[in-house]
Amino acid sequence: MDKCIEWLEYHFTEDEKKQISKDLAQNFLSKESSESRLKEVKSQIKSEIETCERLISKLSSNINMGYEYRNIDCEQVKDYESRKIKIYRLDNNKFVRDRNMTSDELQLEFKKKDSMKKATKAKPEEKAPTTDELLEEGKDDGKSEQPPEDYK
Repeated sequence: MDKCIEWLEYHFTEDEKKQISKDLAQNFLSKESSESRLKEVKSQIKSEIETCERLISKLSSNINMGYEYRNIDCEQVKDYESRKIKIYRLDNNKFVRDRNMTSDELQLEFKKKDSMKKATKAKPEEKAPTTDELLEEGKDDGKSEQPPEDYK
C-alpha cells in the first residue's frame, strides 16, 4: 500500500475551533489598531502638507507682490502749526502719513504757551526758567516735536 496526500475537507475539533476564534479576535484587534495608527499618520502627514501649502502660497504671494506688511518702528513728529502728527519710518526715514492731533495732544501746546508766558512775566528778582526747563515741563512722551533735519 502506497501513501498519498489529497486536499480534502477537514472538520475542526472543539479545541481547534476555540484556538481559531482566539487567533481571529487577536488579528481583528491588531488590524483595527493598525488602521487607527494609519489614520493618525495620514492625518499628521496631511496636516504637514497643508502647512507647506500655506507657506508656499504666502511665499509665492510675497514674491509676486514684492512686499509684505510688517510692524515697523516709526516716530511721531508733532506739528502744532498745522495741528498734525506726522509719522516717519525709523528704518529709512520716509514719511508714512499724517493725522490730526487729538484734543489731549493739543493740550500740550497750551501748556507750553502757558509756560512761555510764565517765563516772560518773571519778576526781576525771580530767575526766569531756562529753555531746557520749559521744554522739560512740556514733555509728554520724550520724543522730538520737530522733524529731524534729515526728514526735510
